[in-house]
Amino acid sequence: MMFSVPLPFVASLLFLLTGFLLYKRKGRFQVGVVKFVLFCALGTFIVGLRWTFDLAILRYTQSVFSATLPVITWLCFTLNGEGAWQRLRHFIAPLLIAGLAYYPDLWLGAVDVSIALLFFVYGIGLFVSARYVPNDARLSDFEQIVIAKKVAGTMLIFSAFVDGLLSVDYLANDFIHAEIIVSISYFVMIPAIVWALIIVSSSIPINDPSQSTHTEEENAALSKVYLSEDEAREVVGRLDSMMKREALFKDPDLTLSRLGRKLGCPAKRVSMAVNQVYGRNISKVLNEYRIRYAMNALCETEESITDIFLQAGFQSKSNFNREFLRVAGITPTQYRLNHKQAESIQQQGVA
Repeated sequence: MMFSVPLPFVASLLFLLTGFLLYKRKGRFQVGVVKFVLFCALGTFIVGLRWTFDLAILRYTQSVFSATLPVITWLCFTLNGEGAWQRLRHFIAPLLIAGLAYYPDLWLGAVDVSIALLFFVYGIGLFVSARYVPNDARLSDFEQIVIAKKVAGTMLIFSAFVDGLLSVDYLANDFIHAEIIVSISYFVMIPAIVWALIIVSSSIPINDPSQSTHTEEENAALSKVYLSEDEAREVVGRLDSMMKREALFKDPDLTLSRLGRKLGCPAKRVSMAVNQVYGRNISKVLNEYRIRYAMNALCETEESITDIFLQAGFQSKSNFNREFLRVAGITPTQYRLNHKQAESIQQQGVA
């Protein structure tokens, strides 16, 4: 008879190995990523035990883990967007669900419905939060952060859908397919969330002294205040002067927090002002400064395009080419060629 290991135990082992590898590279990632992966390893191990032995304590523990997972995911992705007390209030719902799960016969399907609702709410929340620029993340990484948050949000919503399938399986088949449904969903959902979290975490400069210049409570309050047109233009004017004077856009690790510190005002206020005046997020505006620098370098130097986009503050050629096309309407190569042709025609006219 062939020995087989339940799928959740395999997943748990893979998460442990992933956590170990991330820990060895902790200079590149926030420590929260490692903690999240280890939390997932523990959770999938509990799921494996629950479907192997089916003890009441294991059913209860799995319910508590499931209720906590979307909250932990949200807190990992919100970076420094909430204060300590604001973060603690997210655990109220898991605590209530833990109370419901303690009396499963009394509350019937309330636990499953509550957990599914929790996954759905936090999934939608991640989609909404993807629109905002994180204070401590590299502004040049904003686009990939948006994608990562939307992937994580999709996975939480997917889990809510899976909980619905479990309810159907319970009503129609008395949980015959529950183990395989849960196992497969965890194999899809958690690895995708871990990948997304790694993307977001790697976009945060390690030991950036400008991080959290203002308290999270101050930034949260200021984000709800509408700036007058004069106030917004005053902030943008100072930002423009600083960019031209100090060329901060050349720093690939530039964050919203660092900009706020340089300007002497909360990071959220800078982001709001830029959005009001330009109608674009600050990441796009920052890239426009970089593109203008690159356009000038393409015309006045013979440096390679790679050297130019790195000097301008871009970290990848694909991002540079995409942003250059957005701003200039043509590729960097074509822009340089057009300039040389125009110069040649002008010189022939003078001759």
